[in-house]
Amino acid sequence: MLNDVNHSGGKSKLSQKALKVWLFSTLVGTIVAWPVRRLYGINWDDVGYYVPDLLINDLSVLSGAATLHLFLKLHKQQSDFWGTASTYMVAAAAYTPLVNLMNLPNFLRRLEFEKLQLDEHVSGITAVQNIFTPNLAHATNWTGPVADATNNISLAISTFYVVVFAEFLFMKDGRTRLGVYSALACSVISSLVIWTLLLSPLQYINEYSSIHP
Repeated sequence: MLNDVNHSGGKSKLSQKALKVWLFSTLVGTIVAWPVRRLYGINWDDVGYYVPDLLINDLSVLSGAATLHLFLKLHKQQSDFWGTASTYMVAAAAYTPLVNLMNLPNFLRRLEFEKLQLDEHVSGITAVQNIFTPNLAHATNWTGPVADATNNISLAISTFYVVVFAEFLFMKDGRTRLGVYSALACSVISSLVIWTLLLSPLQYINEYSSIHP
């Protein structure tokens, strides 16, 4: 899939193909998670939920692509922004549905915890703060250990994916393996910081405000 995008020819054509692949992946992810969302009153026609959710996911991918391009440049590796962004987008599209599937128990646990907070009339900001506390681990019964197990599997898949993606990036002429791995490691760390401090709280607030008991 990555090779197909890389050989599609032209920046505009490259970006269009990558965008189509990413949108299809987003649709698959939405379908996979819909039964869980439906349990908490988030329906297909809930535009107030899905539009912000799509924007948050898009910002996550764009921030990952931007940091990867930046760190490739800082490590003196060849990188064209649109080419790197398109490659990153397709790679994320291939990887995201599987990880979303593995994270369904954790997603269910989080929504259940948010519903408990809603039942107690906790404010949105406080509810988000509570998600980052150990209370979340005890929010539900069976989803706790299942979510912990699937999170570990998801982490293993993510690690394998990063190594494969790094090797693919290394295949471009003029790049070194050390430079690529170092740039990708810095990009992953930066993306995790951006996700944890900015994007995930926005996602939790969006979920919390959309849940219907």
